[in-house]
Amino acid sequence: MKRIICFPFDGDKIGGSHILSIEIIKSLKKVNTIEPVVVLHKKGKLLQLLKKNHINYDYLPLYLFTSKIDVIKNFLKFIKSTYRIKYYLLKEKIDIIHSNNTNIHLNWLLPGKLAKTKIIWHLHARFPNWPLFKLLSKGADKFIS
Repeated sequence: MKRIICFPFDGDKIGGSHILSIEIIKSLKKVNTIEPVVVLHKKGKLLQLLKKNHINYDYLPLYLFTSKIDVIKNFLKFIKSTYRIKYYLLKEKIDIIHSNNTNIHLNWLLPGKLAKTKIIWHLHARFPNWPLFKLLSKGADKFIS
């Protein structure tokens, strides 16, 4: 039985963590017991890199939590996104979420827990020293650093 690992990305930028994740995805595609699935929230710079590396993706446009708008709008959009991500995880039978940046960590944690999906947080920098991140990090099943 194949295990499905989901790699969600914002999609609007490319950094070292994205390049590393693409290398991981390419390696996992060679393993018969694992199926990597990529999810983009925006069709931006990362899309071209995925195409160049012959990596298919699912497009799931939705609002990602940010500190740039007011709290009430943020909360309402976060709840809507949470249910869309949870539905996607259940529909696609995702076993593991591999997140590689803080925005994805925070936006996929609750839906992952609601869908009973294992969560790996791949940290590419020092562990953030802010209380909300420390609290929410307790929900991750594994950390890679």
